[in-house]
Amino acid sequence: MEEKHLNGPEFPLCNGQEGPSGGNQPDLKFAAKLSVSEVREIVDRAAVGSAADSWWEGMRTLCVGRMQDVRRNASERIEWGRLAVKAIHSKREGDPDPKIPLAAEARIRAYVIREFGKDQEDDFRNPVALCGQVIAGVDSELDSVAFSASRWREAGRAEMLRLRRIKNLLQSLVEIKEFLDPGDPLCRKVATWLELIPSLP
Repeated sequence: MEEKHLNGPEFPLCNGQEGPSGGNQPDLKFAAKLSVSEVREIVDRAAVGSAADSWWEGMRTLCVGRMQDVRRNASERIEWGRLAVKAIHSKREGDPDPKIPLAAEARIRAYVIREFGKDQEDDFRNPVALCGQVIAGVDSELDSVAFSASRWREAGRAEMLRLRRIKNLLQSLVEIKEFLDPGDPLCRKVATWLELIPSLP
C-alpha cells in the first residue's frame, strides 16, 4: 500500500475545525479510504485533542459501517467496532445521561459478540462483562424500575425519558443472553431484567 503521510501536507483536513494538536481535523471522506490501523492512529491523536463532537459522531458512523461490512475479515471488523466505541466516548461535551453512550456502546459490543462469538479474555467481547456493565448502568434497583414501569403512563416527561433509556440499555442484552452460562446467577438476573422490556415505554 502506498504510504499516506497522516501528519504532513498530503493529509486532507476539514476547513475551520480545530484539530487534535491545534490544527484542523482530518477529513472524514479521506479517512474513509484508510485502513483500520491508519484510522486508529487518527482516533488516538484526536482523542487527546479537541476534536468537535460532530467529527466524533461522523467517525463513529464510519467505524460502525466498516464493522458491519461483511466483505471484510472478522479481525478487522472487530477492530472497527473498538474504534466506534472509542469515538462514542471521546466527545468533549458528552451526553447529559451516561445511559446514552453506554447504550450505544452496548449495541456495538452485542453485535460483535453475536457475529464473532464471545471471548472471555477480552472484555470487549465478554458477554458477562457487558451484561454486568449494562445492569450497573441502569443505576436503579430492579424492583424500583418494575414499579415505575407499571405506572409510566402517569409519569412526567423526565421519568418517561429515563425509563426509555433503561429500555434501550436492556435491549442490547436480548440477543447475547444465549452466550451466558445457564447455571450462572447472572443469567437468571439478566433474564429477570429482560422481562421488564415489554412494560417499559
